[in-house]
Amino acid sequence: MLSSTALAQTAPNGPRFGSFGVDLSARGPSIKPGDDFWAYANGGWDKRTDFPADRAAIA
Repeated sequence: MLSSTALAQTAPNGPRFGSFGVDLSARGPSIKPGDDFWAYANGGWDKRTDFPADRAAIA
């Protein structure tokens, strides 16, 4: 088992994150989460995404 000193020496200087994460621009911030969570979480995406008229979904 490593001591706390050894752990501190091997720990990175700070958190390192990739280019992944949550797209906060997809939210609908004007909607309250308790009123319609789907619209709150996806409202921005829904407004800017067009589905082709001949399809019910896009993959």
